[in-house]
Formats: sequence, structure tokens, C-alpha cells
Amino acid sequence: MNLTVLDVFLGIEQCKISQGKSTNSTDVPRDLVHDVMFDLDLVGLAARCPTNRNKKVKGQFTTKGVNWVHSMDGHDKFMGYQNRTFPLAVYSSIDTASRKLLWLRVWVTNSDPKLIGRWYLEYLYESRKMPSIIRVDRGSETGSMATMQAFLRQNHGDIEPTDTVVYGPSTANQIERWWRELHERLKRYFKVQLFMLKDQGLYDLDNETHRMLLAFILILVIQKQLDSFRETIWNTHRIRRQKNISLPDGVPDHIYNFPQEYGLEECVKVEPCSVTVRARSYRSQRKNDEPWRLQVELSREKQSVLSQKCNCEGGAGLCNHVIGLMYLIAHYQLLDLQSVPPAMSKTSLPQTWHVPQRTVGIKPKEIDEVVLQQVKVPLSLPQPKKRIRRIDGVRSTLYNPIPDCFGSKDIISTFREHFKEHEDTQVNSILRPMEDLSLTSCKFGDVATGSVLSYQQKIKKTNNPKVHVKVDGPELPPNYSMPTIDSLYLFAPSAGEQNVLEGLCVSYNQSYLYETETREQCDTSKWFDLKAKRLSSSKFKDVCSRKKDFESLAERLLRKTKQTEAMLHGINTEEEAASAYADTRDCNVFPSGIVINPSCPYLATSPDRRVYDPSEADSWGLLEIKCPIKDSITDLNYLKCVNGIYRLKKTHSYYYQVMGQMLLSGAPWADFYVYCKQDYHLEHIEFDNEFCAEMKSKLDHFYFQYLLPHFVKT
Repeated sequence: MNLTVLDVFLGIEQCKISQGKSTNSTDVPRDLVHDVMFDLDLVGLAARCPTNRNKKVKGQFTTKGVNWVHSMDGHDKFMGYQNRTFPLAVYSSIDTASRKLLWLRVWVTNSDPKLIGRWYLEYLYESRKMPSIIRVDRGSETGSMATMQAFLRQNHGDIEPTDTVVYGPSTANQIERWWRELHERLKRYFKVQLFMLKDQGLYDLDNETHRMLLAFILILVIQKQLDSFRETIWNTHRIRRQKNISLPDGVPDHIYNFPQEYGLEECVKVEPCSVTVRARSYRSQRKNDEPWRLQVELSREKQSVLSQKCNCEGGAGLCNHVIGLMYLIAHYQLLDLQSVPPAMSKTSLPQTWHVPQRTVGIKPKEIDEVVLQQVKVPLSLPQPKKRIRRIDGVRSTLYNPIPDCFGSKDIISTFREHFKEHEDTQVNSILRPMEDLSLTSCKFGDVATGSVLSYQQKIKKTNNPKVHVKVDGPELPPNYSMPTIDSLYLFAPSAGEQNVLEGLCVSYNQSYLYETETREQCDTSKWFDLKAKRLSSSKFKDVCSRKKDFESLAERLLRKTKQTEAMLHGINTEEEAASAYADTRDCNVFPSGIVINPSCPYLATSPDRRVYDPSEADSWGLLEIKCPIKDSITDLNYLKCVNGIYRLKKTHSYYYQVMGQMLLSGAPWADFYVYCKQDYHLEHIEFDNEFCAEMKSKLDHFYFQYLLPHFVKT
């Protein structure tokens, strides 16, 4: 025996080694102790540590899927409770497949079977999901919960009720691994603070008042921290791949919600017998108050309302808010909607009626149309036969006092003759010579251009589209025969992107309704709302011609478009151009609203007009009108003259816009009409299937890859 082994052997007797560590805090390696005992007492060492004992090989943990097995156990060591120092105990449940922590509770005890059973029932009520099997130990606190599990699963038919509860030791329970994580991240902080109270004499563990007061103060605080730890740390952190475990690695929340992506099954199929609809109703008179919260439960088996409630004053009995919600649900059902569309979901947004906007809201009026009125209520009741005349308000009383034709040049000449002798008067300084005098039409006739009446009493020009009938045909246009457009672009949307896409989905009936309601286009607020999260045909060229830097293009498309002088001129002249087109082509012209094809609801187009031409093979087509400020079509850069004939360039955005209109609406042809001050250009364009297929592919890639993520952020 060498000196090192001898020293160790003597140290064993002096230090009284226990499991490799002495009572004098002298660390001795276990291997060295084994070598010494092997040389000194080989027989005794073999008797105490048999080498032929078969070691149990740990099996590989497997599970069928999420909500198949829920592992549940209590934690008695939390906050020093193993010595009954503090009245704090924890009980929790975890899904064995996803390792998602389902519920976590703290209370003065975790050994009361009624309390544990109540927590389990609360979880089942909130989640509406019941596991196939629960795994617990044979403690007294699990009796009620096991009975509930077997009773509730007895009519499912897939597993015997007695097999829905699996018993095993706590050390083999999967949730034991999580207790260690809780201890490392959360327990130590509270334990130091609590023992500080005990060491300073502020807390007596034998005093029942101290114990209950400590529990009263800390249970809510600790429960809040446990909930925060469960939701923001554990359920959202990434679990790495582990040995002897066939479970997937990933984030517990994502594995639990999307088990198919990880090769797991959803073992709970929820088929509720009722549908619960929740909504909020904002108050019209008290904008700063909380909105009313409504809930209606509808039966799936028969058309009946199971329950309804509203937190307003009349919610306990009959409530108008609930009636309004029922009408809204019925309207959505008639339109075959799968989700609440963004253009109609006013209940999910704060009210904005009191906020003035530039394009939507109170429109300007002429001064002679404004009425200032204040109704005075009579102090006494009126007599039955007498009629009280109320004040009509302050309004314009402007009229024409001249019996002759107002604005006649003869009147101006006579007026000039009367003041010829008084050349120094101020009136003569503003009278123009007769040859330089130009007239402008107003409500009172022709007046001098630049006079007060020429701009204060000008004739209104309406921009509302009209029907121009030149030939015999249908009185109203039929619904668009929108084709089904297949998309070859495949992608996996996130949860936020999926919500946006579901909100954009429309049925054919809803699309027809939107087209009818938006035929005034920019004069209706719904037209702007429906275009908000869709890619319009006027932007198709910007997307298709882009080669790089798509992010900046997506940001630019989200900005609001400012109305320019050219845009205002086009809006004011469009109806005049439509009338001129109808006279030129000898056909019928009808207004058109926004067109949303249900097969690609993220795209939209707004043709200016629909055309009925009986001379065409397909009588119904489209009309796109352009009214530039230019005097002649020769000044336009998007028209190319070839052999004396002007044609629209196929590389211009107007050509992409017309093709997009025909693609989404299903129209076989469209007329492109340019209306200038001196001349016009009319071009008949046929649908190009190959061109539109290539354009659609680029539009899908840009929308799903770049534009849709920006809509989720906003």
C-alpha cells in the first residue's frame, strides 16, 4: 500500500466518511475510497456493492399526442413548506407531449382532494378540452380528481373509464422535471425574503395568525408571478431535443396549438353543442365610458337562443344591444361569411363619428344652403285649434330683383351710358370694355367672369354616375361572372396573417352586394374601407415591374394617396366623358362599383363603367376612362402612334389596370377611352390570358411575401 492510500485509510477513521464526504468538510473522491476499501476488505466491499446486480435500463418516453396524457403533481417543498415553515403549497398540470404547463395554483395546502378537484374542473370549463388520461400519484389529494376523470370519460367509448387514470410514483412523473426549473428561476428569490422575516423575528411559524396573514398577503403575489412565469417564460421558451425521449423539440405553446406540424395528434376533438358569440357595443352619448359587453349562446341542434346577457342596465331582461347583435349575426349568415369582415366590424373598433376627416364626414355646403336654427319650446301647452309657428332659422334670402335677362350685355351698356358723365367714379374703373368681357353661367344666368355671382352662385356639377341608354337592352346590368382564379403560390401564413386573410374572404353574394353599394366609388366611405387591405388594379404595374427593394414598395402602397389637380380634374370630367363615349359608340353605359373576386379576395378593381354593346359577341364589357388636363392626345406619353394610329403602350400602368379589371371581373373585352379638351382616343382591348397569368403570379408573390406582413403590423 503506498503512502497516498494509507493516508486516505487513516483519514477514514478520523473523518468518519459518509458517502464520499467527511463531517469535517474534507472532500475525498469516491473512486479513491473504493480503491482503498478494495485493498483492505474485498469481501465486505463485494457484499455491500454487488457487481452482478442487473441494472434497469431506462425506457424511452413516448406519447400519442397533445391532450393524451396530463401529468399532475404537487410541490410541497415550495417556500420551505417541507418543514411547515410557511403555509404555501403548489399544484400543477403539464401536457406530456408538448410540455406546455396547463395550470399552476398556489394555496395554503395541496392535500385537500376537494380543492384539487375544483381546480381540475375549472381548467376543464375554461379550456373545453379534457385529456384522455391523467397521471397522478396515489396520494389522498388525487381521489376526487381521479373519480371526476373516470366519470366524465365513461361515455366517450375510446378508453375504459378505469384506464383513464394512471398511477405512478412522483419521482417518475414528468412534471418533476419542471419543479426543478421553477426552483431555479423563481423559488430562491421568495425563499430568501421569507427566511429573512423569520430570522428577524417578524414571523413565528407556530403562530396561526402569522401563518394566515402571510398566506393572505403573499398568495396573490406568488400566483401572479407563477402565471407570468407559466405564460411568458416556460410556455414560450424553446425545448431542446433530449435523449431517450421521442418527443419533438420546439416551443410548448406552438407544439400544443399545431401538433400536426410535429408529427403528433390532437387527441381531443371539440364538438360543442352550442356557439358563443361575444361582442362589444360602444355608447353613442358617453364616448369615454367602457362599452357594453354582450354574449349570446346559440344552439347547434335547433334554431334557438340558449342564453343571452349584456352588462347594461336592461341586460338582465330585454336588451336592444342583444337584438342588434342577433340582426348582425343573421346578416352575416345570409352572406355566407366565415369571419367578421374588416369593413363591417365596427363593434371591435372605438367609435369615430365625432372625429372629423378629410374625405369622410361632413361635406362642405354653399353658404345659401346653410340654415342656422334654434327651436324654442313653448312655455305653455298650445291650444288645440291654434298652430304655433316655430322659427324657421336664419337662412339665405338671395333672389334676382332684375326682371330682364340677368347678365345681358345691353344692361351693361345702358349702365355704362349713365355713368359716362362721371368718369371719376369708382364703378368706371372696374367696368371692362365690351369686347374684353367674357360671361360665365351661374344660377341667375350669364354673368361677367370674375364677378361675385360667378363663383358664389356657380352651377353645381354632379359626379354621380348616370345610366346612358342609346340602344334597346337590359335596364340593369347583370352580376359579374367572376371566374375562379387558381393561385400557384404556396406559403404557410402565421396566426396574424391568417386572421387578415380570413377577414378579407367574401362570398359571391357579398361581392355582388359590395359592387352595388360602391357604384359611386370615391364618394362612399365603404369603397375606401374595402380597398384598405387589398391590392388595387391601379398598382399592378408597380408590382409587376419591380425587380428589387419590395419592402419599400410595400411601405409606399400603405401610405394615403393625396388628391392632385389632375385627379380632381378627372373626377369632375368623368361623367361628361362617359356621356360622350355613349354617343360615340352608340351603346348603353352603366355605373360600376368595386369588384372583389372570391377566389382571390386580396385583390380588387374598380372599373369606371360597364358597357352593353349588342354588336359584340359577348355584349357586356368594361370601360376605363381617362381625363387628362392635356389639350390633345398627341401630348400623352402613354399613347404610341404607329402608322397614324394611336395605341396604348402595353408597358404602361393603364394597360396593366385594364387587364386586371378583365381578369377579376371575367369581362372578355374593355374599351380604353381618353377624353381630352380638343379630341379623344378610343381603343378596344381584348383579354390576354397569357399576360394575366404571368401578372397574377407576380401579384401573389408580392402580396403574401411583402405586403401581407405589413398589414399584420398595422
